[in-house]
Amino acid sequence: PEVRSEILLARSHAKSFVLSAAKRSGGAALIDIIQAFPQARAELAERLSLIALALRDLALLKKSEDAPLCFYYDREAAIELSYSFTLSAIMTLISHCESARLAVLRNANIKLTLTNLVMRGNYGK
Repeated sequence: PEVRSEILLARSHAKSFVLSAAKRSGGAALIDIIQAFPQARAELAERLSLIALALRDLALLKKSEDAPLCFYYDREAAIELSYSFTLSAIMTLISHCESARLAVLRNANIKLTLTNLVMRGNYGK
């Protein structure tokens, strides 16, 4: 049960991050979300990888609605969410997540790295 709850929490954080980026609700909403992220480097790197995985699904859905999904269970909700992004915005956000993940693993300041991730762009349409 503990492992399951951790996985569900990680997925919830990733979904919230992607949804907030899609709404372009501003950096304040994203900062609130990242404050709930773990401060342990390995866990944080996994969380950033999970966000990239969710974005991968959205990018595939931009090209084909029949694409196999790895993160989202509800295909219709994922398709609708993919309409909130351009493919370019999704790819940019994936790149920023990967850069943040690598920085965290290279011992960068966690708070500054996450703040930089949030402040880098306007991700939705």
